[in-house]
Amino acid sequence: MKRLLILIALVSSTFSQDLNGVRICIDPGHSGHESDDRYMAATGFWESESNLTKGLELRSILLGLGAEVAITRTGNNDTSDDLGLSERAGVANAFNADYFNSNHSNGFNGTANYAMVIYNGTTSSPTFPLARTMANIMAPLLDDVNQTTHDISIGDLTLNPTWTYGYGVLVPANMPATISEGSFHDYIPESWRLMNLDYRKHEAMALARSYLAYFGQPGFSVGAIAGLVRNPDVTVSYFALASLEDQYQPINNIEVSIEPGGYHYSGGENNNGYFKVDSLTPGIYEVIITAEGFSPDTSSVTVTANQTSFTTIQLLNTTPPTIVESHPAEGDSLWTPWSIPYFDFSKAMNRTSVEESFTIEPAAVGTFHFTQDSKRMAFILTDSLDFFTDYTITFAATATDMAGFPLDGNQDGIGGDDWSVSFRTIARDVLALDETGVKAPFEFALQPNYPNPFNPSTSIPFTLPQNAEVSIRVFDLQGQEVYQIMNATMSAGRYVTHWDASKVSSGLYLIKMDANEFSITRKITVLK
Repeated sequence: MKRLLILIALVSSTFSQDLNGVRICIDPGHSGHESDDRYMAATGFWESESNLTKGLELRSILLGLGAEVAITRTGNNDTSDDLGLSERAGVANAFNADYFNSNHSNGFNGTANYAMVIYNGTTSSPTFPLARTMANIMAPLLDDVNQTTHDISIGDLTLNPTWTYGYGVLVPANMPATISEGSFHDYIPESWRLMNLDYRKHEAMALARSYLAYFGQPGFSVGAIAGLVRNPDVTVSYFALASLEDQYQPINNIEVSIEPGGYHYSGGENNNGYFKVDSLTPGIYEVIITAEGFSPDTSSVTVTANQTSFTTIQLLNTTPPTIVESHPAEGDSLWTPWSIPYFDFSKAMNRTSVEESFTIEPAAVGTFHFTQDSKRMAFILTDSLDFFTDYTITFAATATDMAGFPLDGNQDGIGGDDWSVSFRTIARDVLALDETGVKAPFEFALQPNYPNPFNPSTSIPFTLPQNAEVSIRVFDLQGQEVYQIMNATMSAGRYVTHWDASKVSSGLYLIKMDANEFSITRKITVLK
């Protein structure tokens, strides 16, 4: 591989800190989208790209502090930029660097997210004790800006106790050297955050703070405000650590205003909800967050010199709550009387308002149970419902979410509507295949009802040779539908259902069964 050495001349410092005479070598790990690069298909993240963003930003900061800086690559191709591990350390050696760091992100199995800094040797006996000193400075600062679960400073032979050599980028270095791994790119919430360029650059600021501390310089006289904005009503589908509140959906396209000073930040589309404003004079600031479909949030944040004030904000979704799933479903005619009705809401609900809005007709006694997130409510029946009975469950418009927005029963985007579901319980003597042990019938059939004539109810047997969408309806002789007895998905078997004709007059009626492509009609007689 071609050796790349970029020596950057001293520039006039615009900072009060002074790293004049300090020689630092930066190594943005990996390169070139090759097999040894790390790619996350779920987010489009490449570690080589992320490492380069951090490295270039760190170079700019260190130049501003008066340091002399070498960097192992400034591009991301798979030839001149793709140095071997020993070649990278060789750049630092040729530059006669005072310190060498290779910046990376970590990966394991997608379930961890901590900051780690590694040096050569064991933790108790490092090759360069000053490398351990830097690791102990750097790891907590990386944890602070990336808000990981914790930080680790460790020797490579302690991390890998079966090794005898160490990491190939550290061993050849003839000066204190470390590998920084600010976070885990295979942890999906962090992978999305790493797709934000400002998030990567903020890690570079943490590395710069580390160098100031390591070389005995005062920290930056300014600080930063950073944060994550989330929707507490929606949880993500991928693995997320509750300790970091990553289970809540990040909000895209946020707008952040910070006063005094007129600072502004516009968020993007990369599912991270991240924002950062730096170079803030220490003091108290008002942070205003807005996003379409959410109520604005205003908070007071204190900025401290050389630190990041991190805030996690949950915006209030102004969309009214809806019922997104119901058990039983509308028109269900095979609801078992002992089953527990439950309902899923789109948002966390005010439990008292939901309980007070609930009615069931005919009346039934029960108690209410909510899941921890207040988004599912179950009605625990004290006793079973009646067999072969029509029921209606209603939630009145007075049901509200935690913020007081009323139920949107008709899902038109405007709250203040009732919602209801009508269903029928199964007949007491309905038979199913797995209950009788009888072989599946050979054909679809609507068998003669009994008794016939009848008053007021009759039993209607039918058979299904296979799973089917079954509809059984009653018509008068003019072809007008009088009653729908059943409309359900059913498995193969022999069944008996019922019709209560107490609300119709005497006469001849037609009962029709449709099952998949099968259809049959029989005459029945109501005699009062």
